[in-house]
Amino acid sequence: MQRSCVKRTAEITMNKRIAVHLGVIAFAVVALWVSAEAQRREALTVEKVTNNLWVIIGNGGNVEVMPTNDGVLLVDDKFAEDVPDIIAKVKTVSDKPIRCVLNTHQHVDHTGGNSAMIRAAAEVIIHKNARVNLVSEKIAGLLPPVTFSDEMQVFWGCKEVRARYLGRGQTNGDAVIYFPSDRVLHTGDLFINGSVPYADYDAHLHRA
Repeated sequence: MQRSCVKRTAEITMNKRIAVHLGVIAFAVVALWVSAEAQRREALTVEKVTNNLWVIIGNGGNVEVMPTNDGVLLVDDKFAEDVPDIIAKVKTVSDKPIRCVLNTHQHVDHTGGNSAMIRAAAEVIIHKNARVNLVSEKIAGLLPPVTFSDEMQVFWGCKEVRARYLGRGQTNGDAVIYFPSDRVLHTGDLFINGSVPYADYDAHLHRA
């Protein structure tokens, strides 16, 4: 009987050791994956476009930045995890808070920061179809409170910005954002330098 107890204790000890080793291995794998993901994420950079506009580049869609005396206007806001870096980059060109965001479409690398922006009292604007797509695709986050159908003019800090829907593009809710005084057009994913735009036809063709 004593030998059986010793054997059972040895089996339990061995099982615990195996479990601990497996746990360590699993933790190491997760840590390596997180590290690899962090390394894959591009560092954001900010570049001057005109005397009135800057662009934040890296990790998905670009973010247009227009500082004004009444606050900063953005076009798109990347992924949710990029928001702190976006705010830091904006602070390098303006001491004003972000007060308005225009989304070019619903994809998460363009709208992921919406919830944080809305909570910070920024007005977020998107085409009506893109807002519907956010719901139907179950994209997490607060919904933009302002939508438009064909064209919308925004006057922010005495500067005009135009958002226009030209019909179906890569989705059924793409908008281009035009800055008349600077003659700059922000196209979202309708035009990608050196690549072909991703066409989300399967998801939205029936609603075009």
